[in-house]
Amino acid sequence: MKNDTLPIIKYLAVLLGTPAFFGCSDFLGVKPQSSLALLTNLAHYQAILNNETRLNGSYPFAGDYASDYYYLSEADFLSRDETGRNNYTWGGEPAHQNNWYQAYGRVYDTNVILASIDEAALGNMHEENRNSIKGSAYFLRAYNFYHLAQLFAPPYQQGNNDGLLGIPLRLSPDINERSYRATLDETYARIIADLKAAVPLLPDLPAVKTLPSKAAAYAALSRVYLTMQHYAEAGAYADSSLRLQPALIDYNDLDTMSAQPQFPALNEEVIFHATCGNFSAILSNSRAGVDTTLYGRYYDDDLRKSLFYRVNTQGVLGFYGNYDGSTSSSLFFGLATDEMYLTRAECYARMGNTSAANDDLSTLLSMRYKRATYEKQTFQDGEELLAIILQEREKELAFRAGIRWADLRRLNLDPRFAKALYRRIGSQVYTLEPNSPRYTFKIPYDVIRLGSIEQNP
Repeated sequence: MKNDTLPIIKYLAVLLGTPAFFGCSDFLGVKPQSSLALLTNLAHYQAILNNETRLNGSYPFAGDYASDYYYLSEADFLSRDETGRNNYTWGGEPAHQNNWYQAYGRVYDTNVILASIDEAALGNMHEENRNSIKGSAYFLRAYNFYHLAQLFAPPYQQGNNDGLLGIPLRLSPDINERSYRATLDETYARIIADLKAAVPLLPDLPAVKTLPSKAAAYAALSRVYLTMQHYAEAGAYADSSLRLQPALIDYNDLDTMSAQPQFPALNEEVIFHATCGNFSAILSNSRAGVDTTLYGRYYDDDLRKSLFYRVNTQGVLGFYGNYDGSTSSSLFFGLATDEMYLTRAECYARMGNTSAANDDLSTLLSMRYKRATYEKQTFQDGEELLAIILQEREKELAFRAGIRWADLRRLNLDPRFAKALYRRIGSQVYTLEPNSPRYTFKIPYDVIRLGSIEQNP
């Protein structure tokens, strides 16, 4: 083993062996200086980014637990832990603390990189490696801030965010630095600033899709601007991403009868690979039954119906279309080209460019239907076209973690697309009304106690 690899191994051992921080050295159990002193050359910083278990896994899952694309039987519901049951029924308690701690743990890693990468020795690497590492840190910090905001901050409303709190924006590895909640506008401004800072530093495409790239930064900017209802910007960044990576999988080339996973990890549609956590094991395809209304929207000639879903040995219609390359409950949480086609189509439709919106919709669906069965439809009415695109977005991106919850929050702001959600457990019916305060999760109580920050209603 090379001697120059020892410092980063020691650093990761310390970092992975401690809980994530929240503005209190006792809570982390390690002084930041002891970590930074071990990082001397670019290879050490790159090793932090190469830790896929930490930086590409266990992304926040509470929004997907609360989403509408699945249901639990009464028996499966009762067998889950109390925190998972509360999350599923939109109760008023915080979701599992891992949604917060693991995301802020990744933020800490990125801040460690950004605090000292400019002074790191090249070692056997080059300046373009320094740029890529730095750009990756900006991307990952923004990606985590964005998804934290979808859970712990209220939905963004254009011109109507006065007095609304966002999330703590940790920008330093100094764990003794006091945290406070930024405003909602400041939160999104920081997310956008970090992603824009990442763009010129990153390669067009990554060496491996577990690492960020320009295509990924553009895709993330598109997702953020869509959430903000800034449709011109969302469409433009989706276009920029697709210009670098336009590939779609032709589902006709897949075997609908195969028992093996149909979508390999890092497949040609994946722009950036990540997976979500699943602490309460709710999203397992042996347990999470596909919403019957959603399933009924797929036509028989739609290959997604057989590639995404099947009845398992427990008699549950489960999801098997995971872009993670497995049939596990760790759903794909990354960025992919199909999302970008749908985002660009939606933005074209909203801005009155029905021809381009129709083209994008057709490009995607021609790869999803059996050959010789799909005929391009041209919708002239903008309202009808938008509704169709949003329905296809729901069908294409069901069980694509990190997307549906944000879509529900933004679409609820438009009465045309607002939707009440329902859960039935025995004779009890739970309801989540559009724009309910329950669309914003409470912050874990330990964080409130240690950080002395304001709790959500």
